[in-house]
Amino acid sequence: MRQVRLAALILCFFALTGCEILKEGIGPYETKHQAKARVTNVLQGIKDGGTGKSMQTALCRWYDDSVYINESSTASFASDMFDRWRVDGGIGKGIGAFEVTEATIEEGAAVETVLVSGTIDTHPFSVRVPKGQTISWVTKPKKSSRWD
Repeated sequence: MRQVRLAALILCFFALTGCEILKEGIGPYETKHQAKARVTNVLQGIKDGGTGKSMQTALCRWYDDSVYINESSTASFASDMFDRWRVDGGIGKGIGAFEVTEATIEEGAAVETVLVSGTIDTHPFSVRVPKGQTISWVTKPKKSSRWD
């Protein structure tokens, strides 16, 4: 009987507070987890290489975290920008191994943004991951080359 009362009391507490405490506890974890998963999807697509579905998924996730870019002019623009981003980061020729290790919320950003870091082919990297917007380099994993 005590356990039932305790459970009812807890449910009433969250109902009365609008679950704000519960949201605050789960929100930052979920945001960081989603950003790490997004970066992992992008890097896995680059690692798999080619022009198939894996690279298409990487492009869309990098550009605006969508599954598919419907408009052809937007898709073309996103593809060109993705190629430039990869070359700028020194990974234009592809990657071998990667590990996504950390994610921190960027305070004061205009949109919900997470800084995600890890290693690409043993080189440290960091990217800014704004929700629904394009991923950008903070720390590039390799020295960029004009011919990369």
